[in-house]
Amino acid sequence: MFNLECKEQPGWKIYRIPLRRGYKIGTLLVNLLFFIWVLRIWLKTRFDILRVRSPEYLGYFSWLIQKVLGVKTVGVYLHLEPESRFRRYLNKKIAHSFSCVTAMSQFTKHQLMERYQLPEEKITVIYCGVPEEILRLANSVNGSFLQQWPLEGKKVLLYIGSLTERKNLFFLIDVFEEVKKCNPDVLLILCGDRPHPRDRHDVKLRERVVERGLQRDILFVGKRVGYEKWALLQRADIFVFPSLLEGFGFAVSEAMAVGKPIVCSNRASLPELIEDEVTGLLSEAEDLPSFAGRVNRLLEDEALCRRLGEQARIVAKERFTWKRSSVEYRELFKHLISQKDLS
Repeated sequence: MFNLECKEQPGWKIYRIPLRRGYKIGTLLVNLLFFIWVLRIWLKTRFDILRVRSPEYLGYFSWLIQKVLGVKTVGVYLHLEPESRFRRYLNKKIAHSFSCVTAMSQFTKHQLMERYQLPEEKITVIYCGVPEEILRLANSVNGSFLQQWPLEGKKVLLYIGSLTERKNLFFLIDVFEEVKKCNPDVLLILCGDRPHPRDRHDVKLRERVVERGLQRDILFVGKRVGYEKWALLQRADIFVFPSLLEGFGFAVSEAMAVGKPIVCSNRASLPELIEDEVTGLLSEAEDLPSFAGRVNRLLEDEALCRRLGEQARIVAKERFTWKRSSVEYRELFKHLISQKDLS
């Protein structure tokens, strides 16, 4: 896709397709343009498998690609959003059109089975990995850019992710106010931006912070990548993540890899990453006393923070690596290519 951050690798050839989510030209036309670009690439390479991420946006012609080009198609699902009856009907047809699909968690797999009635044998769960650079750079990042914010002497709660409704950030503001009653030196950093130009949830969040008089205590630092994100993770005392819907939980896995104590909701896929009292603390997603109590507990117990953080680091290193994901995808692709029937 256009503007995708992707490095050339041995054996890779990257073709950048000038499409991005949110174009105002209509979904059908976007998919038609996607099909034309796929056709152009196939004429050059005669590839065998097409892997489509976000099939609800780019999966409309999966069946046509199979029939016309004779290739296998793999739909990659992060999670399923709420949808209208018509969109559900259409997306169900799209999901069934793939040779097979991969889900980024058991939660997403069950979503696909329940909502679209996909057979279990057609779904493979493959977890995502943590960027290798986070493991290399986490302990050697220059955090001088953090000096632009008043972090000295503060206990820092960190959230990383998009500033959108399903992330449950109004609730996080309430949690922060409750925590601050017992820990007046605590500070909350919200690292992220709106996921889409038309999503205005971040404006409402900023308004709520002003209404509560928390401008000095809740910092909006925008989207940060690379060493800046790693520096924020290193500086944080606790990672907080009250999301209501996650297909995997990328930010949580990164916080685990850095060895941070985590408090997150028990919704969707997050219990697949965090084992309560072992690699972090889980809470009901909208239970204010419960979530705030767990944050306060970590703020007051450094030994517990160290134990949870270290165990989280071990689990992330074992379970959430791109090397492991690539091996599982390779086996899936080999199996697909060996099949003669596209059904």
